Amino acid sequence: MNAVERVIGTCKDRNIPLSHIERACGFSNGYLSGLKKGTIPYDRTVKIAEYLNVSVDWILRGDTDPPPSEGPQITKDEYELIVLYRKSPEMLRDAAKRILAYRKGLEEKTEAAPPDESE
Repeated sequence: MNAVERVIGTCKDRNIPLSHIERACGFSNGYLSGLKKGTIPYDRTVKIAEYLNVSVDWILRGDTDPPPSEGPQITKDEYELIVLYRKSPEMLRDAAKRILAYRKGLEEKTEAAPPDESE
């Protein structure tokens, strides 16, 4: 199995359309399926590995552990959010972290609040 087959197979196993990974990585539509020799340029392999959360070695050689198939699976939307977060400037990443911290604080306050006795 070559690098392109490993990437396409992983996308198929995870129900990720190739168009999603191509768009998220900044490739043209049909790029992956158009790679006839089965090889992917290294800089693009790095982007794909980050998107799929697998090692570059696994994509290139397949001789390391395969991508995890168990554990929490994330949706295509969650993948795209991760990619967008990674591509965002530091200022936007900091804002996202503040939003998450604020939400976590609200959840903690809700859990710690005494029950309303008027009900």
